[in-house]
Amino acid sequence: MGASPRGRLVRLVEAAYQLRPDVATWIDELTSNAAELVPEAEGTVSRLLELSPRRLRGYTIRLRDPELARIMREQEGADALSVDVVMHGPDLGLRRLRGDAPSADASAPVLSEMVRRFEGTGIADMHHLTALDAGHCFSLGFLVRDGVDVRGSARAWSRAAVHFAAAFRLQRAAASAFADLPVDGAVLHPDGRVADADGAAQGARELELLRERVRRVDAARARAHREGSARALEVWRGLIDGTWSMIDRHDHDGRRYVVAVPNPVSVPDPRGLSPRLAQVAALAGAGYSDKWIAYALGLERTTVATHLAAALDKLALPSRVALAKAFEPSGAQDP
Repeated sequence: MGASPRGRLVRLVEAAYQLRPDVATWIDELTSNAAELVPEAEGTVSRLLELSPRRLRGYTIRLRDPELARIMREQEGADALSVDVVMHGPDLGLRRLRGDAPSADASAPVLSEMVRRFEGTGIADMHHLTALDAGHCFSLGFLVRDGVDVRGSARAWSRAAVHFAAAFRLQRAAASAFADLPVDGAVLHPDGRVADADGAAQGARELELLRERVRRVDAARARAHREGSARALEVWRGLIDGTWSMIDRHDHDGRRYVVAVPNPVSVPDPRGLSPRLAQVAALAGAGYSDKWIAYALGLERTTVATHLAAALDKLALPSRVALAKAFEPSGAQDP
């Protein structure tokens, strides 16, 4: 893909939003892109888990060493079903197989066995990123040698995880995302000019917001190779106004457009709250900070705080801690 090291996380996020005809193809191509963009890793592994009941839905390996690939394929799929995904939550960025799991974590024996399996292979650790959405966990892991770290700040990687979850959510609804003009969506030029809009995206406030965000994000993406991915991903937030994701589309003449596709975080049981209040309350109940929720949904932090207060009032709950129980079994999805 020829990406500058300074902009590679943005390129990887862009690759995630390149939707494919099915989820399996999307995972396979995203894994290949990750392997190319993170050359310091000896290999890349991706897993897609369904969380309840826990089942392995997809598993892809890109490794230089065929013997190591054989070892990984023999056991890693089963291990994925035994490791508690919470230990490397998406808000923490890349996590290491060694050292990042709590010592009392129930997954510790499985993790120790995974580390032991690497002995003699030249692999010292695995760094992995987790994205959660709608009862699924997508994990991208990088196998590294001793003394090698995958470059990029924890904050930038955690921002990327938000986009992976949003892209995965879009991929699962790929038929609607592939539409020329999605229902309640819009088609814009990279400079923010509106080519077409439908439904909820036709409102004056919504169109102005979409125009402004498309301009800012497109400019930030273009500068990423000079300024680095961290700056660009601060501008390119998980959603626009809790509703839209942006994907690139090219016409037959090669002209690029940006399509705003409705892609809200869904909450299976909103507890009688409006969709927006339910989104904020479910994420807060899952333990995420107002700052994280604001980034993931593309809202202002003050707006998140207002929505959270309204949700607590409507549910007659004393604090955000009580939201965890209110939303059991956990309906909170990471964006």
